[in-house]
Amino acid sequence: RGGITSSYPVSHLKILHCSTSAGVERHHHHSIPQISFTPLFERSPTHNYTVGEILSWTTWAQSMATAVGKKYMEADGGPTSEELMKELEWMIEDGFSMKWREMKTLHITQENEIIQSRAMLEEMSLLWSQRVKERRPFQYVVGCAHWREYVLCVKEGVLIPRPETEQMIDIVQEVLSSNPCLGKGLWLDLGTGSGALAMGLGHLLNLESLIFAVDISLDALSVASLNVRRYGLQVWTCDDFFMFPVLKTNVYASHFGLEFQNKVKVMQGSWFS
Repeated sequence: RGGITSSYPVSHLKILHCSTSAGVERHHHHSIPQISFTPLFERSPTHNYTVGEILSWTTWAQSMATAVGKKYMEADGGPTSEELMKELEWMIEDGFSMKWREMKTLHITQENEIIQSRAMLEEMSLLWSQRVKERRPFQYVVGCAHWREYVLCVKEGVLIPRPETEQMIDIVQEVLSSNPCLGKGLWLDLGTGSGALAMGLGHLLNLESLIFAVDISLDALSVASLNVRRYGLQVWTCDDFFMFPVLKTNVYASHFGLEFQNKVKVMQGSWFS
């Protein structure tokens, strides 16, 4: 998942929904579903807890992480206690309206002071138990992944963007430095998942390029659409079929009503399409 190709000259950033089979045009009337979950860090801090309650929860969560030791790592390369403790810090920063360094300054003498939380402690406990006991990936637990300059929403069914894929954008930048004309072309992110590569390209390429973020999974398309919208990129959905080889001219694209002031299009399809 997450391959990039470049082709014919067109324009910039949008979102579509299309599919094709064996080169035969098919018209679908499905729309990309709107995502229903909210990552922890994007929720409003509407739950109030005392410092004493927060400290008690933090002590419990730390003890659960400490109990892991190195057994996961020795068994299958899983996280150690130290790595889980770091993830706990990140989860606390996402879940509570304060930074970890502020949390560490709290003292039991302040136990009656109020701290706001973005989730109920019962849900925080469930999420942390899923991470430590069930080994649920941390990015799915908190609902986001950090990738280059983006904080991307992710959920089950969508590949968590890997740090090493950040290098693909660097490679594209090197290629463009020696071949500037490619910056005006059509770019395809095949198997877009969270939309990370398409968004990285959107930040890199000029306004005379058009990027298609393609995935066969509607779950992935909903997440990619959300991520594009979160960063202020205009989103346009379409349920018509677009055949890449004939997108050679703006004339053909204009026939389908494409507007080129946007940059990324998210659409359904597969490698075979």
